[in-house]
Amino acid sequence: MLQILSPLGRINEAVNDLTKAIQLQPSARLYRHRGTLYFISEDYATAHEDFQQSLELNKNQPIAMLYKGLTFFHRGLLKVKEAIESFKEALKQKVDFIDAYKSLGQAYRELGNFEAATESFQKALLLNQNHVQTLQLRGVMLYHHGSLQEALKNFKRCLQLEPYNEVCQYMKGLSHVAMGQFYEGIKAQTKVMLNDPLPGQKASPEYLKVKYLREYSRYLHAHLDTPLTEYNVDVDLPGSFKDHWAKNLPFLIDDYEEQPGLQPHIK
Repeated sequence: MLQILSPLGRINEAVNDLTKAIQLQPSARLYRHRGTLYFISEDYATAHEDFQQSLELNKNQPIAMLYKGLTFFHRGLLKVKEAIESFKEALKQKVDFIDAYKSLGQAYRELGNFEAATESFQKALLLNQNHVQTLQLRGVMLYHHGSLQEALKNFKRCLQLEPYNEVCQYMKGLSHVAMGQFYEGIKAQTKVMLNDPLPGQKASPEYLKVKYLREYSRYLHAHLDTPLTEYNVDVDLPGSFKDHWAKNLPFLIDDYEEQPGLQPHIK
């Protein structure tokens, strides 16, 4: 029944069935399955308890150990060091575990350990150079580290493998804009804007942010020939624009006039 109910999104029913099965005959597999469902439901503390129970019944479970680490990771910075220990333990059990290397890199990045994060992402990519999630995470880390050219390489590779990856598309546009390449940046941003969510589907954070970024990019491009002392983004753009952007709200701003398009003569 679990295999039927879980994909249908009827997680509570699946959890109830697993709970009954565990009461009848507990096993490492059943605890792991239920922990995964709690994890999907973002109940990380309860998920952790189930993964711990599963590992007590069978220690050699790299996937359960990985998820145990992820339950720590998703509970905030104070738990990240415990997450790292779980990811390392998962790698002891399975030395070629790409997702564990990727998660380890992500955890080190959260702690600001750029070198250790880079090493972990590199190990994941040595196992699979086309691992999209690792390319995406490494690109984001490089962007925030100021290594824009290297970040851009990761986002471009990510999009070669997964052309509809919104995060990589958005970050590609952001990287171009940060380097002053406004034409390329706006071109990448427009592709994100075309990904309208389906009826009833929640819009991605990238989709919500991208129109603000495109308008900001156009604003900066339109002022490239203007001395820096003669324009001020805080004055020129309405307060509601910045407020909505900061709060990640849909682009619905009264009486907003779009910024001018690109001027080819401005390099």
